[in-house]
Amino acid sequence: SSLQKMEAITRVLNSMEPICRDQFCRIINFAREVSYHDHENDMNPKNLAICFAPSLLPVSKDEEYLSGISLRIEILQFMIKVEFDLPFSSIQEDIAEAEVVNKLHISGAKLAEIPEIVLECVQFLWTEHRIGTEMIFAKSWENTDKMEEVKQEIKEHNGHPKNIIKNLNLESVHDVSSLLMYYLSNMPSPLINDNLLAD
Repeated sequence: SSLQKMEAITRVLNSMEPICRDQFCRIINFAREVSYHDHENDMNPKNLAICFAPSLLPVSKDEEYLSGISLRIEILQFMIKVEFDLPFSSIQEDIAEAEVVNKLHISGAKLAEIPEIVLECVQFLWTEHRIGTEMIFAKSWENTDKMEEVKQEIKEHNGHPKNIIKNLNLESVHDVSSLLMYYLSNMPSPLINDNLLAD
């Protein structure tokens, strides 16, 4: 039942490292916001789950891929679709806080937990109603040269580049959404441990 799924997800979230849980919940909250525009972008919860599952919940080498990815899509689809409160603020709130932090030159404790590249990508996609772009996250790079530049930039900065969208002059919605997915797919370790998914 939905209640049992919610209880299981809550147990998994409570078992995660706090920083990983914070990042994961913020990304899910953002995906939910994207799904509210599915009449424009064709990205309903299932389509978003299909796009995000390989990045957020990668299948381990010891697991049969089709069954593993199907389970992960089901989990993410439920989390995006079902209206229950996830802990922590949304990335949109983080962006608002970031603007205040920058203006007042103060430190933001919560912001330290969110990779700057994630904030940059979400801020770009959130402004000027880009979030309603058709098939956002479902279409890959429009400019393959930019893809190679992104990979090099991330590698040169040990996975933590700053101002990458501006520095590489990324203007395409699908290039920026692909940048976000590439970053999530290439984190040193997934946000959720495989053992927790057994729940």
